[in-house]
Amino acid sequence: VILVSEQGGRVYLSMSAARRFEALNTALQVSALDDNEPENRTISFREISIGTLRVLVPLLERVDELLSQNEQADPLNQIYIPRRLQPFINEQLNGLNNDEVGALYKAIDFLDVPFLLNGVASVIANRIH
Repeated sequence: VILVSEQGGRVYLSMSAARRFEALNTALQVSALDDNEPENRTISFREISIGTLRVLVPLLERVDELLSQNEQADPLNQIYIPRRLQPFINEQLNGLNNDEVGALYKAIDFLDVPFLLNGVASVIANRIH
């Protein structure tokens, strides 16, 4: 799946990850009406920068990977995912300034990915202290 930023920059997200998250899955369905090639679906985000998308994609891929590994053991993933995901989130956001973290938080909120939203909120809370 190709995600296109407000400036026209492109990043790639696996179909598995895109289908996992409701907002992206809905966008895929809309894109399917315009496109006959499912492997080349394009989703445009006029309000998200390419820099934010470049940070967001590995986070979405990691959540998809963790959920795929643990779907049988813990269907709600309430305990497993946040504990395993937070170090990865911390690492990905380490080099970002506060404005970039804020933009990422808004993008994750827009896409409604609670595991990431809570993880990024934790990074923001740690920076406030």
